[in-house]
Amino acid sequence: MKRRGVLAIIIAGVALLGLARGGYLTNSGSYRFRMHVEADTPQGPRSASAVYEVYANKSMLHILPEEASGGLTTRGQAVVLDLPGGPVFVLLKVRSNSDGLGALVTQTFRPEAFGGAEFIVPGVRAIGNHFWGTLKAELPATVAGPHGEAIVNWPMMVRFRDIHDPKSIELVDPAAVGIKRIWVETTRDPVSTGIEKRLGWLGSNFSFYKPDPKTGYFVPVDSLDMAQRSTAQDFSSEFGK
Repeated sequence: MKRRGVLAIIIAGVALLGLARGGYLTNSGSYRFRMHVEADTPQGPRSASAVYEVYANKSMLHILPEEASGGLTTRGQAVVLDLPGGPVFVLLKVRSNSDGLGALVTQTFRPEAFGGAEFIVPGVRAIGNHFWGTLKAELPATVAGPHGEAIVNWPMMVRFRDIHDPKSIELVDPAAVGIKRIWVETTRDPVSTGIEKRLGWLGSNFSFYKPDPKTGYFVPVDSLDMAQRSTAQDFSSEFGK
């Protein structure tokens, strides 16, 4: 093959790589939503909300192996609900959906948006392209599991016995603190930020793996207690990048 032919192929390959990296050969979509958390307390009703952005993509040109599958990411931070007993943090982590809050809300708005990037991307794009009014939906507290059992569907909630000590974290039972309703609506408002002002230590000592106190080896977070299983990303997508 002549040098010019080789050079042309190289140039074409670089151009295609640039198109892929620039998103021109990527199947993608995005939208923003606001999540509202409402509670009844002896002192009266309380509510709080936060704005998130969901982005889904599937590369049409697979330059690298990981690009073939695409994925879904969610930007935002935990809702901070100030209650009489102290603030409750409604995390980005969801027990019923391993892909997190963005996937849960996407499937709530578009029930057909499941089964991988082939379904998620069109679902996310359809939500983002919905210009006629605002989409609204309520998140059910539980959903049926594979064997008919009830699985908690709301995001995980935590609080701190001492707000200045991340190790004092503990799980919250929504019913025990009066949380009655969680609902979402599409929005174009900016993504919520600033949670580090409430949690000054956020992002300093979090990891998906922690050393086992007995062996010293790093083990998956699910084998440890709640304090060790918490990560910065549960509170804000902007930490630990």
